Amino acid sequence: MTPLPVHVLEQLLALARRLTSRRDLDSVLEDLLDGSLKLIPGSDFACVFLYNVEENVLFPVGGVGFEMAHMQHVRLKPGESMTGQAFVQKRPLLLPAPQAVREAQSNLSPENDRWVRLAVHRPTNPVRSSMAVPLIVGDRTVGVLVIDNYDTDRDFNMVDLRIASAMADHAAIAVANAQDYHLANALSHELQQTLNVQHQLVGSIMSPASSFSEILRTLADVIHRPVAVLDVDREVVAEHQSGALVGKLVPIRTGQTLLGYLAIGGERLSRTELNAVEQAAPLIALEFMKREAVEREQNRVRADLIYRILDNDRSALQDADRAFHLSTEPWMALAIGGASDSDFRLLGKALLFDRVFAAHIECARLLVVGFSQRTPVMKWAVSHPDAVLIWGEERQGIEHLGDELRSVLALWKLVSRGSLPVSEAAHYLHLRDFPEVSWLETVPEHLRRRFVRQVMGPVLDDAQSVDTLKAWLLSNRSHREAAEVLHTHPNTVRYRIGRMSEQLQRDLDDDHVIVMLWLALLWLEPKAASEL
Repeated sequence: MTPLPVHVLEQLLALARRLTSRRDLDSVLEDLLDGSLKLIPGSDFACVFLYNVEENVLFPVGGVGFEMAHMQHVRLKPGESMTGQAFVQKRPLLLPAPQAVREAQSNLSPENDRWVRLAVHRPTNPVRSSMAVPLIVGDRTVGVLVIDNYDTDRDFNMVDLRIASAMADHAAIAVANAQDYHLANALSHELQQTLNVQHQLVGSIMSPASSFSEILRTLADVIHRPVAVLDVDREVVAEHQSGALVGKLVPIRTGQTLLGYLAIGGERLSRTELNAVEQAAPLIALEFMKREAVEREQNRVRADLIYRILDNDRSALQDADRAFHLSTEPWMALAIGGASDSDFRLLGKALLFDRVFAAHIECARLLVVGFSQRTPVMKWAVSHPDAVLIWGEERQGIEHLGDELRSVLALWKLVSRGSLPVSEAAHYLHLRDFPEVSWLETVPEHLRRRFVRQVMGPVLDDAQSVDTLKAWLLSNRSHREAAEVLHTHPNTVRYRIGRMSEQLQRDLDDDHVIVMLWLALLWLEPKAASEL
């Protein structure tokens, strides 16, 4: 593969830094489109399409080389034209010649085709070469970057596609962040408007500084009873006056979603008191929604921080240190699996999340907690026997943060897919008891994939063989025990193992071969067999 020129790498790095610092979508698009024209010679058309889930279409949000007044009418279905194909296939597409472009555009709807021709001021739409690169965040495709060459005699090549793909990787995260930021601002604005309307409805009983405490104080003054707001787990969020809150429990909802409860002490309420409760309920719902919006934003920021740390972002380590004082106080990395969202909320309350940041990765919660918080986590684990906890080492300072997070996550993945001989009774595990995991994580991904392919290539696509081999190794090479795990006969296991020995051309009685197979199984992702 031809290396990218140094000046191109420098410009890509500068572009990545700008993109990751942007919060508004317009700035992200401006940087991305400007970079497309500067970094890719011969590009005279660039457009970013974003995906609308509700309408199931890709629509243009910005570009250069055309009139947006016409292009804004284009609505592409997934799979339509090269843009829709790149979206569906989730991979970059390079069409280096006019014939390839025409074939890719052959399923473009007449309406969309008409608007595109008007937008580019070229009735025949003579695209010489083109690229379409999906904008992917995690497992979600948020849009597509399209770059066309109309007027130059230079055709796009694989180097151009690599540059466009690199820009798209950073732009995808920036676009997703900008969308989240816009939605958070819109929600905050909408909540504030609704809150103002509710203030007008209740008139003088509401304080301008509305909150759970203010609402409860005003309500208690009207109905002369102790009141409290409870969350969905019926734990107290706020209360006013002391007293047994056994009189009435009012569900607080938004649509069909239960947000919490308003607990009211005392005897039966009068009509006037019921009216006051009905007026307070929507205001309490708004406070719940405001609090959830703040919590979602905090969780998003913390999750983003962990993702950046996993990507070896040095600035993310420094951000974590500033926010959670990792250089001065001991901490531990932790992966939790097998816990529901409601169970995890209870842990969050126990920890107060003041010294915690977490992300949901690989069906597990990946956390960093202060070492002093080990006790509440262990107490929580005792009451949740279905959950599996993976502990890292006690650390202080930021230099080991990324390694610890990657190691506990790796151990969780191996345990969750049954690739390690861990007792079913094990409720929580410590990374120090599996030193091989940290070592395995130091091997680059491409070397792991090459090793797995070399060792297990002939049987990689045979799920039955892989499952049989795993069960046999986990059963200490016992045909009888493996047969019990697989619900089959020991002779069947013996036959499959013998057949694999022939396919692999390896002696499965050789301990060296067994070590290689075991290592390959540890590195083999469940979904990756056909991809290696």
